[in-house]
Amino acid sequence: MNIAAYIKTSMVDFDGHLSATVFTKGCNMICDYCHNRDLKNQPSLMDEEEVLKHLDKRKGILTGVTLSGGEPTLQEDLIDFVTKVKNLGYAIKLDTNGSNPAMLKTLHSLGLIDYVAMDLKTAPSNYRKLTGMDFEQVRESYDFVRNLQHYEFRTTMYPEVSFEDVGMLLKMVDRGHYVLQQYRPNHSHALKPYEDQELLTFAKVNGIAIRGM
Repeated sequence: MNIAAYIKTSMVDFDGHLSATVFTKGCNMICDYCHNRDLKNQPSLMDEEEVLKHLDKRKGILTGVTLSGGEPTLQEDLIDFVTKVKNLGYAIKLDTNGSNPAMLKTLHSLGLIDYVAMDLKTAPSNYRKLTGMDFEQVRESYDFVRNLQHYEFRTTMYPEVSFEDVGMLLKMVDRGHYVLQQYRPNHSHALKPYEDQELLTFAKVNGIAIRGM
């Protein structure tokens, strides 16, 4: 599998778990604000067997593994890799943009994922401008994920995502399973983020969680 980066220990990526995080290379969206945009230009990849060896060694200390990216569901050998990780006894969290519902459903039907975090990038009417895709290309995943037991939807508050956009998303989600994330500028020409207090106030008024500040 195309592993671009590997965090050996994380206390923030998978709630309730001391976890490791595997970042895959490659994404089919064009979000300018992506926190992991540098991964697409990663010149060398990590050895999958080395990652598995580390996870084997850390059994009993680590309890979870997060699959992030990039977009993990684009990996052709994802099922094989996740099966190996699952057989080591780990809980699996999948971070996804929702663009590959077939893979998402297959992973779930095989019992290979325990938690899904799906990005809702912006209001459906603005999806193509921000991501290069129409919302209809992720709707099937959205409909599937919102019926799972363990999941969250999340939106990064990039300055081109307005509070009105989030208001539209709030009509689509269970607020107990929805999270806002603060945007962090990732290059020299990046836009100025919302003020933390502005986001905190919005989140409090609307009864939703917020991360990244």
